[in-house]
Amino acid sequence: MPQRPAQALLLLVLAQALHSIEEYAFRLYDLLAPARYVSGLFGVDRPIGFVIVNSALVLFGLWCWHARVRPGRPSARALAWFWALLEIANGGAHVVLAVAAGGYFPGLATAPLLLGLGGLLAWRLSSGYPAAGSPGRARETVPAPAAAAPAIDWRIHFAAPPATVWRAWTSDAGRERFWAETSRRDDSGFDLAFVNGERLRVDVIEALAPERLVFRYFGGSTVTVEISADGAGGCDLRLREEDAPDPIGNHAGWVSVLLACKAAVDFGIDLRSRDPERSWDAGFVDV
Repeated sequence: MPQRPAQALLLLVLAQALHSIEEYAFRLYDLLAPARYVSGLFGVDRPIGFVIVNSALVLFGLWCWHARVRPGRPSARALAWFWALLEIANGGAHVVLAVAAGGYFPGLATAPLLLGLGGLLAWRLSSGYPAAGSPGRARETVPAPAAAAPAIDWRIHFAAPPATVWRAWTSDAGRERFWAETSRRDDSGFDLAFVNGERLRVDVIEALAPERLVFRYFGGSTVTVEISADGAGGCDLRLREEDAPDPIGNHAGWVSVLLACKAAVDFGIDLRSRDPERSWDAGFVDV
């Protein structure tokens, strides 16, 4: 997910941590029935139970930001909306409780933070920000009109036979030669780690060796790689991406990936700088 919604979520989770500290300091677990109940679930003193529950909530929020929303996993938008609506309701409930009490109620001081940041996150999610980046990670852009976005449909020729190119795309060793710093394969797909620290889970939809590979990429887009023999010992590769979150950025990004693949497969050369300071984020194409 682009930085703006991801940053808003991180700020919202940190605001929840401050909110929990305020509630603990003013003993919400003694004053509000739901808080008393939840704090007593662990068979320990209510203050300790309250700390356990709220620590788990904040850690869950940080996990959502780091492992799902920031890298743009398919569940990113749903989780971001969950947090936005949860904290808007949380902040609003504390304002209502304070009004009902006729004065201060634990959590009131930080309730405006939850309302403001929850509203900010909801606004950014509903303002057309896409769910993820491009290969490596795209620089943040205002989404272009659909009619102006280029179709992501590239072709490249290899002197190597189809089986060799297939192994480059489907084996960990092959992917690490041109695409990612590390690749870890399992039964349903593979995990990539890029030079800028980005990590991505790639789910394989179809794998028909050595002709066709279909997988989910950043933001839940669908990438199709088709390899066909050229009749002279080499092959042609066609790559298409549908529903790309950033068509313009991804259109350029795949050129970098495909040329790096050709260099690795046909010439045994790694074109990448492999320098975190010279990543796609910084405008470098040799990543």
